[in-house]
Amino acid sequence: LYENCASYVEIGQTGWIEILDFRKLLGVDPLKYVIFKDFHCKVIKPAVNDVNQHAEFVLQYHLQKQTRKVVAIKFNINKKKSADKNAS
Repeated sequence: LYENCASYVEIGQTGWIEILDFRKLLGVDPLKYVIFKDFHCKVIKPAVNDVNQHAEFVLQYHLQKQTRKVVAIKFNINKKKSADKNAS
């Protein structure tokens, strides 16, 4: 996730990434975490928290839905303030 978002720091956000493509980017087995709730809790949230703790930028994500199904994800990327870097 870090590698995919680091190149967008200057832009400030990624484009919408379809969930199937996002799963491939992260290397998640297609048969694992088939239910989005599981994928969200076990993959997306921990990955975002890990990046936010260790990277020089902070990620926030937004989910795009069609009816009730999540179909895409987008990340907003903000540089950490210098005070945040010194605290880490």
